[in-house]
Amino acid sequence: MANHAHWRCRAVTLVKKVVEPKIGAGARVLRDEIYPIKVDSVKKAAVLDEKYNILSGAAAALGEENETTVAKIAWLSSKEAAKAYGSMVVYLTKGTDARRLLADGYFHVGGESGVTSVSEHRPRPI
Repeated sequence: MANHAHWRCRAVTLVKKVVEPKIGAGARVLRDEIYPIKVDSVKKAAVLDEKYNILSGAAAALGEENETTVAKIAWLSSKEAAKAYGSMVVYLTKGTDARRLLADGYFHVGGESGVTSVSEHRPRPI
């Protein structure tokens, strides 16, 4: 199983695609619980490619660097800004890891450390 760390995400996605349309209106398959943390002072080049997309393999690399499992990453700062550093939100699969990283106050990204804080969901204007 060590070589198949992401099998569960793929299996859950497949089950959702197959089952949700058949279970009736208003019902849905619940997703896995994920735990977001905000990370500031992150080097943009360590997370984004030249087209401002999240680098493939970035979640796995950050998970390994921080001894956790990263489900997904979202860049929060302006992608086109000339600044070399910005903020991102990292979604972790374990609440204990999220609490540990928040208590430590840092998150490793590409050999550097970003500052962690609680992630607040802020809806965007429609």
